[in-house]
Order: sequence, then structure tokens, then C-alpha cells
Amino acid sequence: MPEPILNRIRIILFDSRTLVRAGFRLILERFPQLQVVGETGRLPEAVELIRRIQPNIVLFDCESNDLLDLDAIPQLIAAYPKARLIFVTGSSHLELHQRAIELGALGIVHQAQPVDVLIKAIEMVDRGEVWLEQNHRGERVGQNDQS
Repeated sequence: MPEPILNRIRIILFDSRTLVRAGFRLILERFPQLQVVGETGRLPEAVELIRRIQPNIVLFDCESNDLLDLDAIPQLIAAYPKARLIFVTGSSHLELHQRAIELGALGIVHQAQPVDVLIKAIEMVDRGEVWLEQNHRGERVGQNDQS
């Protein structure tokens, strides 16, 4: 019998698409250091799950490429400030990525990335590091240096 992993990264999935959440769950459950502890497609339920379960990581996506959809980020953080948010998105728009970071997300992962990139992002963000898409890292760092 395998030994239990003591310090698993506890993850909540927040995406309005049931099949997307199921896909993430199947992928993440292949990695023994990761544990999906909850999932939902609605903001009020996400806030309650985060408050009750107190995960390490929240993987989330917006319903569109609309900056207003990102306004949920502060609510997610307020539910449990120690939870770290990773925005998994199909958008390549720098403005959307920057806004997510400004609102408190610690990671941005494009949906076209391979699974190993998502896993690395989860592990790094869990350690408190920021994960940005490779093509935006220089731009983002450059902007931080100017402020």
C-alpha cells in the first residue's frame, strides 16, 4: 500500500463548464502531490467552498475575455486570503492577464499549454511564486520595474 502524501496541494476548481472541471480533475488526480478538494461553476458556491475548505490553490477561468469577469478575484481571495489563485485562460490578451495579476491572481496559464506547465505553475504558485505565461514575462517585469 502506498504511503499517504502528507503535504498535498489542495485545489478547488472554479469554472462554469462542467466538462472542463471534469477534465481538470482527471488530469490533476494523476499527480499524487495534488488533491482536488472541491469544484463549482458558480461564484457564490466558490466563495463558500474556499471559505469552508481553505485550499492552497484555486484554479479558475472567466466566462469570456471580458475584464469585468475578473472582478470575482477579490471575492475569491477574501473568502480565504491564504488561497493562491491561478487564472487558466484561453485568452492571450496581455491586458486581461495583467488585470488578473493586479486583482490578486498569482498565476496565469494558457489553456493551450501542456499538462506539465500547469503542474509546474501549481507547484510554484503554491510556494508563493508568481507564474506568468512565457510570452508575457518580460513585458510584465518591465512594467513592474518602472513603478
